[in-house]
Amino acid sequence: MTSPAKPKDPTLRYLLYAAGGLVAVFVAIVVCGIGAIWYQDRQPSYGPPSASELDLTVAPGVSVDALPSHRTMGSSTFDGFDVAANGAVVVSIYGRLFDLMSGDKLLVDGTEVESFAFIGDGLALVDREGRLGYAGDGRFQAIGTSPVEDAQLSSTADRSRLVFFSRRATFDRPALAVMPAGEPVLPLTGSDSGIDAAAGDGFQTVFAIGTRIWRVVDGGVPSPLLTLPGGDSQIVGLAISRGSVYVSTDRGVWAVDSDMAVPVVLGLGGKLHATSDAVYVLSARNGRLYLIGFKT
Repeated sequence: MTSPAKPKDPTLRYLLYAAGGLVAVFVAIVVCGIGAIWYQDRQPSYGPPSASELDLTVAPGVSVDALPSHRTMGSSTFDGFDVAANGAVVVSIYGRLFDLMSGDKLLVDGTEVESFAFIGDGLALVDREGRLGYAGDGRFQAIGTSPVEDAQLSSTADRSRLVFFSRRATFDRPALAVMPAGEPVLPLTGSDSGIDAAAGDGFQTVFAIGTRIWRVVDGGVPSPLLTLPGGDSQIVGLAISRGSVYVSTDRGVWAVDSDMAVPVVLGLGGKLHATSDAVYVLSARNGRLYLIGFKT
């Protein structure tokens, strides 16, 4: 068998070598480009630049970290949030719920959610029509009517009970109620003013109206806990964690110590939720999430 003859013209041979080199370069560029896109698609976002441009005063032993989100939510601002016992964070954007890290939509049936909170391993919801239910198989599963009108939800740090509170004055229905996991709703009190924030633990619930915080033990009557000094900033967040009550305005977060409010973070404030060892805040100024940690 005769081998194929090599081109006798050296110019043709060089052109063939050059063409092969160009193909190799093109393939390398394509592979690098695909790799760069793959890498970029998996990088989280910390929001717009303003989300990291914070001027904070932080108490000793306290840290503040911005929470990353999926890149598709990099420019989004959040309306609400909660944190599951396993650390997963769910956020709402115009009434739609998303997993913060994956960007996945939790409800595919078009339900618009008014408020939500984790209890046990489940996610309790109140929709825009005032129905109470939970998220299951990507859909809103209704179980009844919320025990309070215009309800907002929060949950205890161990996710063992829900707290319902009403943002409007109610005269014929409770304004504040709790529901331990697997147990009936326990009404706590009515109110001639809307409640701005509420939180609880295993035996007590705290709630805020304006700049005043009240405390009610299950089966008892509300008693004043603290009036936030200053008088010009309404309370927008409450949480109980590590045995302490935390309170927030849009300007800062404080810890309640006896009859005093001790600054934790100044320059950052908003809605609060807590776990057993940390407090999360949804900034009232930029709509992004931050973790307040405590050194032990």
